[in-house]
Amino acid sequence: SPFSSRGPSLGCRAAGGPSMLRSLFGSNPWETAKEKAEVMDAGLNADVPTEELLSTLRDAWLGARDALSGATDAGTNRELQLAEAERRLQLGIGLCMSRNSSEQTEGIGILMDCVHNEGDFLTESMYSIALAHYRRGALDEARQWCEELLRLRPDHQQVRDLFDVVCYKQAEQRREANVVWTAAVGAVGVAAIVAAQVLRKR
Repeated sequence: SPFSSRGPSLGCRAAGGPSMLRSLFGSNPWETAKEKAEVMDAGLNADVPTEELLSTLRDAWLGARDALSGATDAGTNRELQLAEAERRLQLGIGLCMSRNSSEQTEGIGILMDCVHNEGDFLTESMYSIALAHYRRGALDEARQWCEELLRLRPDHQQVRDLFDVVCYKQAEQRREANVVWTAAVGAVGVAAIVAAQVLRKR
């Protein structure tokens, strides 16, 4: 698919580093959503871009943008448009992979521009936004982007994997919230019983 050949691992490959997404979304199936989540989280935590890499990606995009602005030939212009879009995608993905929240926000904004333009790399941009929200812990937003992309690409296995993980994490959050609520209600009930017994003794 075009995603696997030109998608979010581009930034890592450009710098000669490991391809985080290749390791996350290989051909080996996971047995459970929990295993998917563990593998995904391990990969996201292990493969964080350096500031040097982000600077390289930014310079590459700015160079491609400048080249595009100076193009006059229609054929060359199309090639430069594709190059600029690819470099912009790489920068957006790289920023989203950062641990810095402001860089993550900038990366999502760059990828949102890619989506709004509805040009090249639309699928890659939408998926990367969903993954960025997941990384930030914004599960509702991640799920919304997964659902939107699955409407366009229901056969997109990487999105389906991410969707499975998001749903699992949301279910875990609800389960934990229910445990806390049950414990709180139980504590209140015990306190009420103790208070009633004290009043009887009086």
